[in-house]
Amino acid sequence: MRIQKYLAAQNVASRRQIEVWIEQGLILVNKKKAKLGDRVQDGDVIAYATRSWLVAISKPKIEILSYYKPLGEICSKRDTHARATVFEAINPPKQGRWIQVGRLDINSEGLLLFCNDGEYANKMMHPSANWLRRYKVRVFGAHNKQTLEACLKGVVLDGQLCRFESIKPIGQHTGLNNWFEVAVYTGKYRMVRRICESVGMKVNRLIRIGYGPVSLVVGSKPGHIHLATEKEIASILKAL
Repeated sequence: MRIQKYLAAQNVASRRQIEVWIEQGLILVNKKKAKLGDRVQDGDVIAYATRSWLVAISKPKIEILSYYKPLGEICSKRDTHARATVFEAINPPKQGRWIQVGRLDINSEGLLLFCNDGEYANKMMHPSANWLRRYKVRVFGAHNKQTLEACLKGVVLDGQLCRFESIKPIGQHTGLNNWFEVAVYTGKYRMVRRICESVGMKVNRLIRIGYGPVSLVVGSKPGHIHLATEKEIASILKAL
């Protein structure tokens, strides 16, 4: 397998960027500078800057983990401000490493998926999977039928039309704080919050409850971890 393809599969960077590093002499294979076109095999050691990878071409057994992200944790492996990260809260897979499927911002909570296979993790995130993201949102602000219809028709965010696929009230609506369940097909940055803000409703709590065929475990609390069974994994991969 070519070096750039292997490293791209590990989510190190794009193939094009890795090719630039190879041309600059920054990639080493078994302590020797790599050249474009070089291939790697099981047991080779690739090094770049302070990082290194032991090549394992054969794929590990697929593992998928769902995590109920609490408020205040960031979706990153490291944080310069010493904030808690989601990767600190979960144990490593039996084989390979966890690749995060999508993100939630620090002020959001709920379902976050991890997979130890880069190819499948990317498929789960790709628009072609056509996976709905479902959220429970608590909003502050007056609303009516026209307000909700505007959310379904969509608003332009960063030059793109963004809209809810569905929005429905949850429970009794009293006062100006009310709960809704909404669904979107894309995970554009702060999309749910921004759509609500565009019609005068401010989101003060956001919980992702579903991502494609995966839902939060009923009754689970922030911090809950669930490692998918073989049957569940097969069902998830079938949905791709």
